[in-house]
Amino acid sequence: MAAHCHHGVEPICRVLSTGEHQIAPSSVRSSLARPTCARRLADDELKVLIAGIFVDNYEVYGARKIKAALKREHGIAVD
Repeated sequence: MAAHCHHGVEPICRVLSTGEHQIAPSSVRSSLARPTCARRLADDELKVLIAGIFVDNYEVYGARKIKAALKREHGIAVD
């Protein structure tokens, strides 16, 4: 939610809130203040590996072959 720097949190929450689903500005601020979780950090590292495998194989590998390459080349099993 990078737009909060330019527009402010309250106007964005008003636009995103619909009917029974309200978004509180304090929730957004709390979320932005929290450190990045370990799962997100691990996923970001995995995305780099996946992108590398995809590019190294002429951008033709699908999910099945990328999973196999991750296991074969890096010892990482993904579901």
